[in-house]
Amino acid sequence: MLPTALNQHAEVVGVLTWNLTEGAPFLYKGGIVYDLTTVSPLLKDGMPYGINDRGQIVIGASAGIYLLTPKPADTATTLTSDRQSAAYGQAIALTATTAVVPPETGVPTGDTKFLDDGVLVVAVHTDAGGSATVRLAHSEK
Repeated sequence: MLPTALNQHAEVVGVLTWNLTEGAPFLYKGGIVYDLTTVSPLLKDGMPYGINDRGQIVIGASAGIYLLTPKPADTATTLTSDRQSAAYGQAIALTATTAVVPPETGVPTGDTKFLDDGVLVVAVHTDAGGSATVRLAHSEK
């Protein structure tokens, strides 16, 4: 293994070598080594030059220079309430918990958007456990 770059998430790119003349670009992420030639056979002789903190990888190969951009992991979100019903004007707490769908790993980050009929009500920062809570009460306009 010949590592060439590392990002803040401890993801490493480099070249796996079988002998002095053969090898393949790799990504090391979450304890697993991924062969990047499975993305495209054009990367067979590729050399990863860098990986940024979004997981994008720059690879130079005889066929050209490539930027590989990872697909965001699939997620599932559950919504819970602190009460079954609320009287007019009474506040209710809604908690959205988002998790990455296996076999991917990790915790979603950023903001959770609470919508009403497709219209943004509020965006709340997602905590380290993947949850975001908002307290809402219906009121007259």
